[in-house]
Amino acid sequence: MSMYPIQSIVVPSASSNVLSFTNIPQTFTHLEIRAFYANPTTTVQYVGVGFNSDSGNNYWAHELLGNGSSASAASYLTRSNVFFDYEINQGSYSTNIFSVGIMSILDYTNTNKIKVTRTICGFDGQSAGEVMITSGAWNNTAAIQSIQLNNNGYTLSAGTRFDLYGLTSSNVGTF
Repeated sequence: MSMYPIQSIVVPSASSNVLSFTNIPQTFTHLEIRAFYANPTTTVQYVGVGFNSDSGNNYWAHELLGNGSSASAASYLTRSNVFFDYEINQGSYSTNIFSVGIMSILDYTNTNKIKVTRTICGFDGQSAGEVMITSGAWNNTAAIQSIQLNNNGYTLSAGTRFDLYGLTSSNVGTF
C-alpha cells in the first residue's frame, strides 16, 4: 500500500467551525483521515463526517465502544453524517485530553456502489479511557470530491489536526 498526503487541517485556536477537505483528487483507490483532536470542555461531543456537502439523512453508522470495564454497541440509521468519534473526552474525563483516530473511506471514486467507512479511535484519560470502532455508509454512489468534518456546534481544542491521505493499493480492503 502506498500512502500520499493530500491535505491537512490544523485548528490554531479553539473553534466550532465545520472543517472541510475540498478538491480531493480522483486518482487514488481509497482515502484515509488521520486525526489528533480534543475537546476543551467536559461536554460529551462528537465529530461527524459528511461527503460532498450532503447534510441530509443519507448516512448510517454502527459503533462498538469500550472503556476497560464495560462495552456497548449501537446503530444509527438516517443520520446527517457518519461518526468519526462519537464521544470525545466523554463528560466524566478531563478537558483537552487528545484523542487519536483513523478513518478509511473505501473506493471513494467508484460510482457503482455506496460509500463505506471504517474507523478506530480512542483516548487515554490516564486513569480511564475509551476505544471505539465504527462503520458507516453514505447512501450515495457519487464520487467523493469533498469531506466535511462537523463537530455539530461543539468546540475543538487548539492543536486539533486532521490529515487526509490517498491510498493507491487495492489491498486495503473492500466491501
